[in-house]
Amino acid sequence: QVLLGDIPAANSSHRGFFDVWQMFGVLPERYLLDFGMLHPTEKYYPLRPEFAESTFYLYQATRDPWYLEVGKSIVNSLNLYARVNGGFASIRDVVTMELEDHQHSFFLSETCKYLYLLFDDSALADRNYVFTTEGHPLPILGSWHEAPPAASSPQKRGSPMSLGICPSAAAMQSSDHRQRFESVCHVPDARPDHRCAGDEDCGVDAATCRRRYCSVAGYCG
Repeated sequence: QVLLGDIPAANSSHRGFFDVWQMFGVLPERYLLDFGMLHPTEKYYPLRPEFAESTFYLYQATRDPWYLEVGKSIVNSLNLYARVNGGFASIRDVVTMELEDHQHSFFLSETCKYLYLLFDDSALADRNYVFTTEGHPLPILGSWHEAPPAASSPQKRGSPMSLGICPSAAAMQSSDHRQRFESVCHVPDARPDHRCAGDEDCGVDAATCRRRYCSVAGYCG
């Protein structure tokens, strides 16, 4: 909503999530708004970054210091409920605050990153960046609007999947026989051990695009 420019709607959504955050001290994986209750089984909080990310974007868009207060609340809650020796632990139950012996990698690469940038965005000052869904900043260059990079041209971007080419045929035409292609025709066998009771349990070979059949021994081949 922020990236689309609908700031009032984004603010409304964010405040709804913050109300739930204040209710529990963190944000449970699922809360049933229609019933005003916590989901009976999805009561965990795995240190997800989306709420911190939204807070960062809204502060960037509005410069409203209220979002800094929200950020402080997030940091204080993480330190109070999730901090352990050597890192931070996912919360198994937001009611009991029972912890799991686990810290997802996205906590460092995204949650902490967006909280850091919320309070110190000097690294982005006067620079045009867009973040990937995993929190990686990518520069947007003005020159690309005039002439896109050669690597983005359709001729170079096309894959066997998009071009509808069988990978074995593409490999034979390539000067580099080590080149690997994703298959436009691959259909995996029904079972990972390739056992079969009939031809319908067998798929299509990824390299040759040949239909596989069930052998008398009961294996796809």
